[in-house]
Amino acid sequence: MRAKSFLLLLACIVVTSTLVCLYGDPKPALDGLVSETHRQLSNLKNLKVVPEQRDPQELERYLLHLGLSPATSAVGPSPSALLAVANESGPLPPVVGTAMGVDQLGRLQGFLEACQAHFPDHMVVVYALDFGPSELLAAQNLCNSSNCTLRTLNFDFYPPHVSNLKIYAYRPIIIQELVRESGGVLWVEPDYQLTGAPDPRRVVGRALREGLAAPWASQPQPTSALTHLGMFEFLRAPREAFFFQRMVDPSVLLLFDSPQVRGRLMLPWVRCALVADCITPVGAQSTGCRFDKKPLYRYSGCHRYDVSALNIILGLLYENNRQPYVFQDEDHFFRRIVDGSSDMPLSGQLAEANSTVNKVASR
Repeated sequence: MRAKSFLLLLACIVVTSTLVCLYGDPKPALDGLVSETHRQLSNLKNLKVVPEQRDPQELERYLLHLGLSPATSAVGPSPSALLAVANESGPLPPVVGTAMGVDQLGRLQGFLEACQAHFPDHMVVVYALDFGPSELLAAQNLCNSSNCTLRTLNFDFYPPHVSNLKIYAYRPIIIQELVRESGGVLWVEPDYQLTGAPDPRRVVGRALREGLAAPWASQPQPTSALTHLGMFEFLRAPREAFFFQRMVDPSVLLLFDSPQVRGRLMLPWVRCALVADCITPVGAQSTGCRFDKKPLYRYSGCHRYDVSALNIILGLLYENNRQPYVFQDEDHFFRRIVDGSSDMPLSGQLAEANSTVNKVASR
């Protein structure tokens, strides 16, 4: 009886094992697993990360607002007309423009005094970027002449990244606003001041001929060392073409409107500023520079945002064969304010402005 039960159990086990082998899911062979793994890894290598593209219609709306649609960029005043505009108010464009954050408010008084002393016939337009009510009132008290205008930039109209003052996306936008309105602008950052000498007319002729003039950047590193690889890719610029291009600094920029400037310089510069993937690619930063890397044209780990974009566009425009838009050190009619040497104490003015704002709010 026991033998019969044992044989019956053994027969059940054999039948069950046979059925499982015949109808169960076969496990893939080891070489099949290896082949499948290699195939999946190959697919990952071929996968390209496509940067997020802003809606073309939305981008076109911003460009139209700034007078930079492809249609309007093809026409514009001739150099002779621009020369007449410049001569009406002296050797420089009719407008001196700047933009400052609230931490630079202390430099406004010295900046305006230098403009009034050396270029009294030129309008000064000051953009207040992140000022509160009291700072706006204090700035308005300083900018209280007929030749001074205080403005704010409508950050709500533009993409969110433009309001990040650290990436300077606002600068090409404001410069284009001023050029569109006046036909030309002398852009000066608030940490610079205009001087009476040398004669600015030494560089105006070059600026009229080329559309712009700018000084060398203080750092000798080439564009490739201070530009994130993502910007080169976005602008479709060969990085190796910028290994030996020295950068210019738009902290002081003399710019005249023309079809070429509008269509081939300002349009791509402003477009880059409006697209976050261009002006500030993923991983871009302005600190932690490693200038000890060799060769010197290797990426230093630091990105210069709108300055990098401007120099790439200029390199594409002039093919890096020459840089006729640069004015040399002996032509500088400006000076840089070092260590806040010209900062003016504004505690009293801010206190008065705060008091005025509080009185208005309490009514």
